[in-house]
This record gives sequence, structure tokens and C-alpha cells, in this order.
Amino acid sequence: MSSHTRTAGQHAVSLLFSFSLGACASVGTGGSNPATLAGENANGPATTEERVDLTFIREEEKLARDTYVAFGAQWDLQVFASIPQSESSHMTAIGTLLAAYGIPDPITSDVAGHFVDPTLQALANNLGTEGRASIDAALQVGVLIEEYDIVDIEARRVHTTKPDIVATYDRLTLGSRNHLRAFHTQLVARNLIYVPQYLSQAAYEAIVSSAHESGTP
Repeated sequence: MSSHTRTAGQHAVSLLFSFSLGACASVGTGGSNPATLAGENANGPATTEERVDLTFIREEEKLARDTYVAFGAQWDLQVFASIPQSESSHMTAIGTLLAAYGIPDPITSDVAGHFVDPTLQALANNLGTEGRASIDAALQVGVLIEEYDIVDIEARRVHTTKPDIVATYDRLTLGSRNHLRAFHTQLVARNLIYVPQYLSQAAYEAIVSSAHESGTP
């Protein structure tokens, strides 16, 4: 691993650590009325925890999409051209749940690189800077984002028993595992070694050594 790539990864890890600590505290409920926030749904209203989680993940998926689109504009790699489409579908899936449960959508204007959550905004700015420094750094940022997404969504999955939310979380983590495999393959091709920061080494190896999973990305 080049010294620059190692530095980029360490910087990104510290940013993601701060990001995870501030995640739940930074989400608001917008200006909708209480009846809308209650969410009329066959599965019952969303809990406060579910609302916070879904609101945050909606922008978290946007961060991944926007970051990869920006990298794709600079680095000519297919991985940065194809994965943003999947991230867009993840955003749509969470947006559907927000609408179903009457939760205000934090994305009122889908401007690339713009986030309501200030922690996500700072993270997007810094990861973008890291990834624009070199193609190796951009790929490492991609692995880091997908690794974190897997751990983050799995942690939020235990906050709900609603089947539609659980199914969506499972879909998103399946997609993130496939994205992780794609980025890992690119790092291996460049003789770069990635040390997982959120998954255990065993969990990371189990993902990257297994085949691409079929199903909706």
C-alpha cells in the first residue's frame, strides 16, 4: 500500500468514526404535522428510532452515490460508473419507506454533494477530497464506505421488526457486500492491501472471498 493511500484511509477512518458517533443526534423531524409523522401504515406507525434511522440512511446512501459519481468524473474506472446506479436504487427504496410511514424526506432538493445532516456534509466534503488525490485513495474510500454501510445498517436493523423495513435493510446490505467485492477486486489488481476498520477481518474475508450475490442490488 502506498504511503499516500494509507494516509487517506486513516483520515477517512477518523472521519467515519466521528460520523457514527453523531449519526442519531443530528437528525431532525422537519416541519410536518404530528399526524403525518405518526405514519398511517399496515405495519403500524414508525417509532422514533425507526424514523431517525430511515432519515439518516436516506442521506447516507446519497453520500455513497454522490461520492462515486464525483470519483467517476475524475477516474476512468467502470466501478465508479456502475455502482452509483445501485446507490440510487437504495435511495429510492428508503424514500419509499419514508413516504409509507409519513416521515419527512431530508432530500428536498437532490443537489450533488449537499446534505441536510451537518456531519454527513462534513464527511462528504472530506472523503471527496481524499478520493480526488489519487485513484488508489478513491478506491480505498469506496471500500471504507461500503464496509461502514454494512455495519451501520446491520446495527439499525435490530431497531425494527417491521417486515418492509427489515427487507429493505437486507437488500441494502446485499448491495453493499457486492460493492465491497467490486472495490476490493480493484485494490487487489493494484497490489494494495486493505485492513478492515469496521468489519472483523474474518467477516471481511468471508465477503470478499465469496461470489457476487444475485438479487436486486
